[in-house]
Amino acid sequence: MSSLTAIPLTPEQARELAAGGTVDGLLGHTTTVPMTEAFGLEVGEEAEYVSLLIARAAGLLVGSPIVITAEVDSQPVEPADFGTVAVDGLRLPKVSGVFADSEPARVAAAASAVEGEDLDSAWESPAVQHFLSENDLLWHSRTELGGLIDRG
Repeated sequence: MSSLTAIPLTPEQARELAAGGTVDGLLGHTTTVPMTEAFGLEVGEEAEYVSLLIARAAGLLVGSPIVITAEVDSQPVEPADFGTVAVDGLRLPKVSGVFADSEPARVAAAASAVEGEDLDSAWESPAVQHFLSENDLLWHSRTELGGLIDRG
């Protein structure tokens, strides 16, 4: 069954997707039962927004300035409390939204603050929590993905 999943993309993955390719081996975040229980949420828009924030924090760990949302089939993986799922076979038509930060320098600074950490530690980091609360993601259509890859 498919679900709305937030997936951080490295520049290389974004290039492949924007060029019409298929991207495998992705990790995304969605509203799984363990995730909604861990965060005390009901399935719905608030839980989907938290999945987007988790993907954004996970993206800091892999140098990913772009997070996409897509309706995809996935398999749960650890860490389950973050709704982490494995995604294969992603193609651009599945992408429903592309999100990028308006200030890439802030992304780099937040990523530097959690370099080498795992998602749990990064999520708890004051630098990441401050970054998530103070920096809005800008929504773009999937057709804009190519133009967002190397900016900043």
